[in-house]
Amino acid sequence: MRIGGRYEIMEILGSGGFGITYKAIDMQKPSKPICVVKELLSQHTNTFRQDFFQKEARILELLGTHPQIPNLFAYFEEDGKFYIVQEFIQGQCLNIEIVPGKKFPESYVIQLLTDVLEVLTFVHAQNVIHRDIKPHNLIRRKEDGKVCLIDFGIVKEVASQVHKTDGSIKTSIMAGTFGYMPTEQVRGKTVFASDIYAVGITAIQALTGLKTQDIEEDPQTAELSWQHTVHINDNLADYLTKMVRRHHSLRHENAQAALIELQRITPSLPTAISSPFISTASLQNPGVVSPRDLYYQEAANLAQKSGGIFDPLMLKKLENKRLDLGLTEQEAKEIRQSVTKAFQQNHRQTQKSVQQTNKNHPITPPIITPSAPSTIPTPPTPPKLPKSTNIGINRSRVNSQSQKPDSAVSQANSSVIKTQPFVFETAKIEPRNMLLGLFKNSEIQRNKKTAALFIEQLENNIDLELVAILGGSFLMGVSKQEEESMDRGTPQHPVLIEPFLLGKYPVTQAQWKAVSKLPKIKLDLDPDPSHFKGDNRPVEQISWYETQEFCARLSQKTGRLYRLPSEAEWEYACRAGSTTPFCFGNTLSTDLANYNGEYVYGDGNKGIYRKETTDVGVFPANDFGLYDIHGNVWEWCQDGWYDNYVGAPNDGSAWLNDNDIHPRRVLRGGSWSYRPVYCRSAYRVNYPPVSKDQNHGFRVACSAKWKD
Repeated sequence: MRIGGRYEIMEILGSGGFGITYKAIDMQKPSKPICVVKELLSQHTNTFRQDFFQKEARILELLGTHPQIPNLFAYFEEDGKFYIVQEFIQGQCLNIEIVPGKKFPESYVIQLLTDVLEVLTFVHAQNVIHRDIKPHNLIRRKEDGKVCLIDFGIVKEVASQVHKTDGSIKTSIMAGTFGYMPTEQVRGKTVFASDIYAVGITAIQALTGLKTQDIEEDPQTAELSWQHTVHINDNLADYLTKMVRRHHSLRHENAQAALIELQRITPSLPTAISSPFISTASLQNPGVVSPRDLYYQEAANLAQKSGGIFDPLMLKKLENKRLDLGLTEQEAKEIRQSVTKAFQQNHRQTQKSVQQTNKNHPITPPIITPSAPSTIPTPPTPPKLPKSTNIGINRSRVNSQSQKPDSAVSQANSSVIKTQPFVFETAKIEPRNMLLGLFKNSEIQRNKKTAALFIEQLENNIDLELVAILGGSFLMGVSKQEEESMDRGTPQHPVLIEPFLLGKYPVTQAQWKAVSKLPKIKLDLDPDPSHFKGDNRPVEQISWYETQEFCARLSQKTGRLYRLPSEAEWEYACRAGSTTPFCFGNTLSTDLANYNGEYVYGDGNKGIYRKETTDVGVFPANDFGLYDIHGNVWEWCQDGWYDNYVGAPNDGSAWLNDNDIHPRRVLRGGSWSYRPVYCRSAYRVNYPPVSKDQNHGFRVACSAKWKD
């Protein structure tokens, strides 16, 4: 069975009241990747207009920018049915881990709550309610052990719900799973706190080993009564009780509020130390908790209470546990050493994070997420470019593991190139009321500036223009006070940037076609990959790996070291000395950038939604002379993805691990189909490096020196 002419169905993964989910193979891609295809059941299609379905798909595309939510690959209608195609996440659903009769320690539950609430905070920030959180819809990803949130087939924007005159929400379609739905959701009046209830029930299941139907109710208050079934810290018990209160007004208002309170009480609770045995062995043996797992968790709990040191009394307790579980003395010793090492690593990382945070933000330190255990397997190594063209590294000092370019490239890169001045128009959005900062009907002030330009000839009549970016320092990241800011852009930290060259525009389709004709280094390049055609439009549907091949071919042709910019370089160049959300000011206008103008940021105005890319350079440049830095296409950066900036380099280099193997890479700048909030200078998203999308393009950087 083949759907959409390309998705070969392998098996049914699940079905429910809203649709059937299939595991499928994308037969039109050379690698034949596995994906998930969700079909809306026919009895519901008459209630789903095409425009509403497109709106839902846009929400799924936006949610997929989070690293723990599946990417949206495609959506389409066929034979009167609607289909959504999403990323297939390798791993196991938590219903394999959280099973009746199996009780987990507090440390496991705290880590589970942290993982889920961090993802859910992002979801709620998009005005989306999941509506069906349960162990079946939580997947522990095999590659890194992180919990991913799936099955957004029934999401609805809060803004699209109908509000009555008294402020209440009009009854909507009931969706969810009994046992995880609070009373207001059963009545079709879902709120953010409905998701909090479902997360709380899942955590209580993990603690108590009870089925949802076996959790009792207090006959007097109708509140859930479960505390007597397990002995846990009072603070954690009170926290979970609040999550599952009968009336939503008594729960946490949303995921962010729940996460903040969890972090407030966490110092009095055992911090989760992830077991390397659980993260690997349990995934290979679903539903089975090995004696090594149990011993590790017991040791981890004791380590937290003692600061990582096992005193004689604890060792005696662990010895009794070892005998009960039938482990050898050597096995027990290895596990204790592993626990001690994990505790020390977590402690050092936390101390380092706190010190860095206090240095930059002595008043409001950010939320700190412990790094994943080093024992988690890394993803397969991507194809490496030849040593002579390994152009992805931002200066040799960035990564000691990177290969140095060959002598020809090194010599050319160290030579001085000649630039020429160019004049450009830039703009600023001035509020109509400077005192109040109001931007409705605001005016755009335009003026002329001059910068230095280097022109690289690709072929006859096709040039690559690069702007000389002077070095300097800036404060990278987003302020907590910036509207709709999120923790993924924090903490703000000072970064020093060395001079470099950056593409005046995103790479165009004509430039891409010219470079694709050059000799192959490692990968084949489609000379015409873009969905929206036009020589002067930005090239799109480009994977991160293909950007590496492009830069490698260009480097080999010119003898100069071309590469992607680091994330720090990109933001420095985008801001162009500004500290506002956009380089043009505190809001954005469709007169200045190509984005979804049906939405506004701050006190801005609605504008045009063009629904396609535009030729590069039709809007004003920023103060450095860079065009289309906001909107048009997302731009790949060299960096691997990290959830926040704790531990980020401050020298402007790309943030890479030792082998430069990352399951996800960073993109910046927003695009033609995204709301203005995602076009901000500090906003960052991520995708797997193999991803190709009508929103994904890039611009190139070069570290060559220049003179006027």
